[in-house]
Amino acid sequence: MNVIWVSGHLRLRVSRKTRSSSISVALLQDILRCWNKLHPVKESRMVKGTPCAIILGKEPELSANFELHDDAEPPSRKQGLLRLVVPHCRLG
Repeated sequence: MNVIWVSGHLRLRVSRKTRSSSISVALLQDILRCWNKLHPVKESRMVKGTPCAIILGKEPELSANFELHDDAEPPSRKQGLLRLVVPHCRLG
């Protein structure tokens, strides 16, 4: 899951370098609940009393959009550039 995409749709401030944002804990838990509706957690992991069961046991108050946000994709990815390029002479 990419929280940066969701936070872009919600117009929240996100720092890509430090992966920090202005998302509150309650909002982040709501996003997790929405993600769980699309990709359910295995029943074996939903043990009563665990944080997973407590957080995901409630209904979300919002509807999160998990589509790629325009601001989340850097120009280098749009151009198809590689992140790390290792010269062939250094491959051993």
